[in-house]
Amino acid sequence: YKFKDSGGTTNAQIGITGNSFITGGNVGIGTDSPNSNLHVYAASNAPTFRISRASNGQVWTQTIDSSARFLLQEAASEGGTLNTRLSIDDAGETLLCMNGGSCGIGTVSVNQNGSKTTLDIHHATVGAAIRLRQASNSALIRYDDTNGLQVGTIASKNLSFETADTTAMTIDTSQKIGIGTATVTQGQVEIYKNGADTELCIHEDAGTHESRLHLRRGGT
Repeated sequence: YKFKDSGGTTNAQIGITGNSFITGGNVGIGTDSPNSNLHVYAASNAPTFRISRASNGQVWTQTIDSSARFLLQEAASEGGTLNTRLSIDDAGETLLCMNGGSCGIGTVSVNQNGSKTTLDIHHATVGAAIRLRQASNSALIRYDDTNGLQVGTIASKNLSFETADTTAMTIDTSQKIGIGTATVTQGQVEIYKNGADTELCIHEDAGTHESRLHLRRGGT
């Protein structure tokens, strides 16, 4: 079927074989006022764009749910369970691999850690990093083959380690280490307790070797 204007120019064509096309304007599905090249609209249910492949049965859909979240979903076959792989809400919250699976950045093959869900960030020559930032201050977790694993702050801020949501050890900007305290007041390493016994234990369990605390000044 061909649709022509008064001058005989074909503006649209629908064919069982060959090409189907519209040469001008936007296309609306569920709307007679499309706002883009292809506008899929649903007045009550979720508008859905669906693609599938016959050779392996794979199905992918894009939709908007009742909570105004954009969803990218996948099923292994027609009629199969749709698993959400990407979710973005209208406030910008983004969720990835919601129904399991790992994620790769800079790689086409995730090197998964056993059966654990893995975020694999890769660069073949310069290594990889995760930057955590607030305004101009930031911290990095990074790895390369020259320096190994590095964890630290880029800004002049402390580095702290926590257990049970409580600070267990702090390295301050002078590289002083506080265990049980974030403020080192004496020495390069301070172990602190308030109202409790404080003990530094050096333990050799087998009884066949010595336990030592080596204090050194100068070359001796």
